[in-house]
Parts: sequence; C-alpha cells; structure tokens
Amino acid sequence: MRLIDADALKKHYAWWEDDKQKLFDSIVDQQPTVDAVPVRHGKWTADETLYTQGMVACSCCKADYYRDDLYMVGYALRELPKYCPNCGARMDKE
Repeated sequence: MRLIDADALKKHYAWWEDDKQKLFDSIVDQQPTVDAVPVRHGKWTADETLYTQGMVACSCCKADYYRDDLYMVGYALRELPKYCPNCGARMDKE
C-alpha cells in the first residue's frame, strides 16, 4: 500500500476538461482512506540512578523498565526490544 496526497493528484490533472476533471475528482474522493500514524523514534536511556537499579527508560514516553524484563520481551538473550512496549516507539535513534 502507498499513501498519496489526493489533493496534489487532483491539482496535477486540473488542466483536464470540466467533465473529465469532475469525474476524476469524484473517483479520487471515493477511494478509501487510512488513519496513518507517524512513526516515533526513540532510544533506550539510563541515567546513573536507573542504571545502578538495572533499569532503562524510553526516551519518548519516559516509561522505565527493568532490563531483565525487557530482555524477556525481546526474546533474545541480552538484547533490548526494538520497540517500546508502552508507546510503540521504534528504538533506532543513536
């Protein structure tokens, strides 16, 4: 699936004759729409206090987790998950 700007598409074909333009606009307007949510990007952080307690926090929602609990969520030995369980942010920021 591709998300497009329907208004820009209609402007691109605005030079068509009136009847064709009205038909084209109505076809575009009748197409289904989706609610697209922008992807949030974050990283796992740990200040000295959190780190000594064995915790990390999401840089987006500030929710903190015990690292050992997140390792189990990530299903890989000693690897933090690629998404925050609380807000869904993708943990790919440097």
